[in-house]
Amino acid sequence: MNLDERLEALTQSVELLGAMHKDNERLMRETNEATQKELLRLGRYIHNVSELILDHETRLRNLEGNDENEEPEEE
Repeated sequence: MNLDERLEALTQSVELLGAMHKDNERLMRETNEATQKELLRLGRYIHNVSELILDHETRLRNLEGNDENEEPEEE
């Protein structure tokens, strides 16, 4: 292998590495975007569930005849 062949091989290797790096950056960007969307969706879900829990607690207190401001009755 002469010097020109070595330089050509190195050039091709660098070009291949550059293309691979570019592909990896694109994949990471897509993965990050998908992860952010999923985290937002999960955050909304958790918020909705917590609202449901609070609503149910309020309904239970009302059914039991206890307002939030009243002390629970001792038995």
